[in-house]
Amino acid sequence: AQLCAEGRRAIYKYCEARPGVRHSKCGKLIVANGTGEVGRLEEFFLKATENGVENLRMLGAPEVRRMEPNVEAEAALYSPESGIVSVADLVREFLREVGRSRLELGKEVRRVRREATGLYVEFGESEVIRCDYLINCAGLAAQQVALSIDDFPTDQVPHLYPAKGNYCWLPGPSPFKHLVYPVPSDDGGLGVHTTLTLDDREILLGPDVEWPQDLGAADLRDYGSAAYEVPEAIRTKFLKLVARYYPGIKTRGEELRTKWAAFRPRLYGEDAADRWADFIVSTEDDHGVPGVVNLFGFESPGMTASLAIADHVVARIAVRVGKKVWGGREGSSHGLVPTDWNPQLGSHGLVSGGVTWR
Repeated sequence: AQLCAEGRRAIYKYCEARPGVRHSKCGKLIVANGTGEVGRLEEFFLKATENGVENLRMLGAPEVRRMEPNVEAEAALYSPESGIVSVADLVREFLREVGRSRLELGKEVRRVRREATGLYVEFGESEVIRCDYLINCAGLAAQQVALSIDDFPTDQVPHLYPAKGNYCWLPGPSPFKHLVYPVPSDDGGLGVHTTLTLDDREILLGPDVEWPQDLGAADLRDYGSAAYEVPEAIRTKFLKLVARYYPGIKTRGEELRTKWAAFRPRLYGEDAADRWADFIVSTEDDHGVPGVVNLFGFESPGMTASLAIADHVVARIAVRVGKKVWGGREGSSHGLVPTDWNPQLGSHGLVSGGVTWR
């Protein structure tokens, strides 16, 4: 909650200072239908306000209809600070700022040796990089990287539960001016929602939540594998779910197309009682291994929180080395949504968290 709010403000400030990073503060509506959903919406309003999310408003049906004539809802939670950002633009800017630093892409960590002179990351038989600090923010591969560190305590590596999310799309222009989300579903997801795109050529719908079984590391690394296929049957599922708040989609069934799929690096399974596990930033204070910082469970809103996450990690390291670092960025409310993200760019390590860009 803290890092999302700080990070959203920081991302806006970062984008506004860099004209090449396209973004839009379009706002978001979380819509409710039925007494139970309206009650949950009121709970979200109170919790979000408590967590520092600013300018939230509860809306009744007439206000929702005025703002979004194509949306059917009895009530809505309006977040005017929410928005969308081009992840491709953002990542390119991050890479530009890396500058002359050494950047290795497409490497697989085979082993991390611990020696008196530091940590030695082995990428192959002869490729080795020495470092004082290893920040493991590898998303779906974070557990695998942690377990490749010599004598790393296995009880400090949480189990990975990959949760698949499918996406579909409709051709634009969008029938909405804002992001439109349903009340979060009971399956551990945010519900199948609609996301605007910056060029307005399409509307993204998704993701849902699936819990595939028996997936290996190779399945999650290979975007060409069957694990990432989106079944055509998803279209029928999405039509039914989205029609609850956008009845107009019923006449657009032939236009709805499957898009892509990706996996969330969940820290809880399908049967877990608590399906809202927080990010884990684990340092020497937690696991006892000098120089290692592990980031586990970074799914959405990891991209929104990315700059705040980076500041948090650096501050944790600085405490151990006794150095002063830059202060926290003036930073977020509730999220920015990646609009041109795809599984090839990454899912939700750049220190991004949920959007683990590869």
